[in-house]
Amino acid sequence: MCMNYNTANVSEVEDGTTQESLYSEVSKLRLKDAVIYYQDLLAQNNLISSESSASISHEAMLMGEEIFQNTLDPPGCKNF
Repeated sequence: MCMNYNTANVSEVEDGTTQESLYSEVSKLRLKDAVIYYQDLLAQNNLISSESSASISHEAMLMGEEIFQNTLDPPGCKNF
């Protein structure tokens, strides 16, 4: 699924207020739940430890950045 996170979809509802679909609280809660579930799946399949490090290493930050970028712009999705 290719998504553009530089712009939010804003629509006007009947009472004249705007509703942000991308950054709404419901969307944020769903994403948070999805991340927690993803972490649980990784742990269940012994891909991550149940313990956390006292500090985050540089390598871990780079891995996290790559995961983040691939989530926002998966391989095969190009914005021209």
